[in-house]
Amino acid sequence: MTNKKSINKKTILFISLILVSILIKYFFFSLKSGDYKRLSLRWYNIISEEGLSAIAGGLGNYNPPYLILLYLLTFLPGSAIVKIKMLSVVFDILMGLIGYKIIKKLTNSKHAYLG
Repeated sequence: MTNKKSINKKTILFISLILVSILIKYFFFSLKSGDYKRLSLRWYNIISEEGLSAIAGGLGNYNPPYLILLYLLTFLPGSAIVKIKMLSVVFDILMGLIGYKIIKKLTNSKHAYLG
């Protein structure tokens, strides 16, 4: 019974950390970096106007799967900066989960956490 409560506390901590990281990123959503101004927004606008043919024409220097995801974002409501940054947040969370799985496998433990 104690072990089950311990797991639940760790799960709550893990989810809380994800939510805090999203909240921190949210406060910086309005910040327009040089990369965003020079590349991401321009690519987003071109893809929004030309569709997938822009990607086939060799748009940008990012890999096609990212540009296709950027294309799909053009169909969602909201500002370009929020959609582009949310895509990064989703991948940040995925990288954290993958890192968790790797540590769990390498340490041969039931739980992969710091502490």
